[in-house]
Amino acid sequence: MSKTGFSNGFADVPTSKYYKYHGLVRSCNTEPILPPELEEPNIGPDPVWELIRNETININNQYNYVYPYEEFFPDIFSDGCHDQFIDFRRRLYFIEVEVNSYEPGDLWAFHYSHAVNCCFYTIQSTCTWFHLTRSEWIWAGSLNLLSFVFVNATAQIKLWRSSTGEEPPTTPLPIFTDHN
Repeated sequence: MSKTGFSNGFADVPTSKYYKYHGLVRSCNTEPILPPELEEPNIGPDPVWELIRNETININNQYNYVYPYEEFFPDIFSDGCHDQFIDFRRRLYFIEVEVNSYEPGDLWAFHYSHAVNCCFYTIQSTCTWFHLTRSEWIWAGSLNLLSFVFVNATAQIKLWRSSTGEEPPTTPLPIFTDHN
């Protein structure tokens, strides 16, 4: 179905289409049907997850991962939080964290950026092993993407970003939380 009017780039190349209106045949200027070499290109490929961090860290009481927000591509939608990035766009990340605590029974906490509620989301536990995978928007109110407190442990951290800023159709891993 063609659109009525002119194309901005091809205003001097109108075409006509005829249609019936109350029984009368009328002409209507429409956008030209462009040859394939003049058509606008598609927006691009679907977004995919890009692994940008994969490391094992030793945590002695506290650890904060300070991220440069430029590493994460902006989404097309505005960030709904009061604290926003300079371009007012939200940023998506996917994280996998596995924690092995050295001291069983000690209370420890893991915080991760959670822009849906404009805050850090906190998980507290006394378990010795903890595994989490999440897809989240980055909260611009803190430079920390994640932090651990009151824990002496080893943590395996894998961090992905969206290749375009938009949410990819699948996740790199199933989303779950498990512990013992």
